[in-house]
Amino acid sequence: RTGNQANQIPAMRAAYEKTGGRFVEHSGLVELYPGVWLTGPIPRKYPEHNWSPGRRIPGTSAELVEDNLPEDQSLVIATVKGLVVIAGCSHAGIVNILDYSRSKLRQAPIHAAIGGFHPRRGHRPRRYRPLDL
Repeated sequence: RTGNQANQIPAMRAAYEKTGGRFVEHSGLVELYPGVWLTGPIPRKYPEHNWSPGRRIPGTSAELVEDNLPEDQSLVIATVKGLVVIAGCSHAGIVNILDYSRSKLRQAPIHAAIGGFHPRRGHRPRRYRPLDL
C-alpha cells in the first residue's frame, strides 16, 4: 500500500501470468502494427496536472514521492486524414499527449482525439498557447 491507495497491479500480474498470460512492457514509442503506435510514457512538457494528489510511491531514496502516473500512455493510429489518438485517462495531459504524438510520428493534423481527458477533481483547466493541431 502506498499513500492512500493500494497498487493492485503486481498481484493482478502474478495471477494473470499463472494462467499462461504474459505482460509486455514498453518503455518508449513502439509500432504495434503498421501505422498503429503505442506511445509509452509521455514527457510532461506542458504543466498539466491530471492525477489525484496525495498518492505516494517509493522514490529513488527511502522517501515517498508523488505518483504522477509516469506510465500513462496512449494509442496513436496514423491515417491519411491525420493522427487518431486514443487516450486512457490522459494523466500526462491531453496537450502533452497530442504534442508528443505529432513530434514523434509526423507533423500531421490531429484528425481525432478519443478518450478520458478529465482533469483531476477541483482542478481548474489552464489555457495554453494554441498548438496548431
